[in-house]
Order: sequence, then structure tokens, then C-alpha cells
Amino acid sequence: MSYILVNLRVKDYAKWKPFFEGMAANRKANGSRGGHLMRSKDNPNELAILFEWDDVEKGRRFYESAEFQRVAAEAGIIGKPEVHYLEELERVSS
Repeated sequence: MSYILVNLRVKDYAKWKPFFEGMAANRKANGSRGGHLMRSKDNPNELAILFEWDDVEKGRRFYESAEFQRVAAEAGIIGKPEVHYLEELERVSS
């Protein structure tokens, strides 16, 4: 299974969230199977999102697209998100 981990900071979580939700259909059309949205306990505007993705190369194209860059700027993302393209090696127990 392939995963994409996105770490980012936003100016205002409440402003950013509708943009994130608005991109859901586009993510799905590009192979996203959904994931987990998490935030820092110390700073609610520091986020980590772990997506399960059908094809990591389609995910890479999504995150490198002009549309994603435009939406990121409008949504108030600070700097460039860290995007990590991952492949599962194995599942581990606690």
C-alpha cells in the first residue's frame, strides 16, 4: 500500500478546513482512499495528514499540480508543505 504524509502549517485552521474539504473529490479522483487529519497538541495550526493512496505517482502529480498550489495559497498555508511519498513495509503491533 502507498501512503502520502503531508506536514503543513496554516495561518488559520478554520479558514483552511473548507479548502481542504473542497479538494476531497479531486484527491479521490487521483487515487486517494482517505486518511487521517491530525494536529499538533502545542499548535492547532500545525497539521499532519496521512493519506492512503492507490498510486503514489498519481498522488505526486496531484501535490505538484498548479491547482493544488493555487488552492494552498488561497487557503493560507504557510510556506511549502512537506510531502512524503511512502510505501508500507509491514504492519507492526504496539
